[in-house]
Amino acid sequence: MTTETLPKRPETWFRWALILSALLHAALLVLFLNRDWLFGPPPQIQPEPLVVDLVPSPVRPQPRPKPPEQKPAEQKPPEQKPPEQKPPEQKPSQPRPPERMAATAPLTRPQLQPGRIAERSSVPHPADRNGAAGTSLALALPAAPGGTAPSKAGKPGISGPEGPALTQSEQDFILAQIMKYWRVDFHAPEARGLTLSGVFFVQADGTLASPVNKDDPWNPEAIVADYGALSRYRREAVDGFLLAMRLAQPLELPSKTGPWPRRITINFAFDAL
Repeated sequence: MTTETLPKRPETWFRWALILSALLHAALLVLFLNRDWLFGPPPQIQPEPLVVDLVPSPVRPQPRPKPPEQKPAEQKPPEQKPPEQKPPEQKPSQPRPPERMAATAPLTRPQLQPGRIAERSSVPHPADRNGAAGTSLALALPAAPGGTAPSKAGKPGISGPEGPALTQSEQDFILAQIMKYWRVDFHAPEARGLTLSGVFFVQADGTLASPVNKDDPWNPEAIVADYGALSRYRREAVDGFLLAMRLAQPLELPSKTGPWPRRITINFAFDAL
């Protein structure tokens, strides 16, 4: 038997199998490491964008309000005409007796006129009620200006020669300030034909000369003649006027020009006030 016909040894086959296996694994490793170069990167699949349209929800129509139910027209009763009334019989008016006004009732501003006031008044009066022809209630004021009596506190009155006469409008301006404080019933029966007259002096400071200065003592007996014999109505009228003269002081003067004091003459017919 020759050596060529003898079978090969198993070591030789085993050795070649190992070599082939190692080469195969090396080739597989090379392929795995170079897969990007051989096959290229795998295609990247981009997701398609999802487009969403925002649509506002439709507004639901509001239900219309129901019209108010129309009630059947109420039948109005026929209008009844009122019975014709006969005009009342007019009775002859009887003259009312004159009522005495309260002492505190407001009085309208009288028309201040010197002299015969009743003849210049816009309201006509009977001749027998004209104060100029009736009794006179005079205020016995001094004929010349005097000073304030020193019996009470206060500055003494200004004395001196009498200034020029006041005009009618200037006298009315001063007397109106006194009259608004005088409260007396000019329509009382006792006022029939009564006249209040007198003279007083206004000083530069707006006060009146004595004895009617606001700081003089209250002494109507020294101002009005026969004061104690006067009736109640006449005494109230005199007291009211003297009090009004005190309350109105100091008076607002119509002009600051002097000299002062200035004379004011009053002659009030009660029928004309």
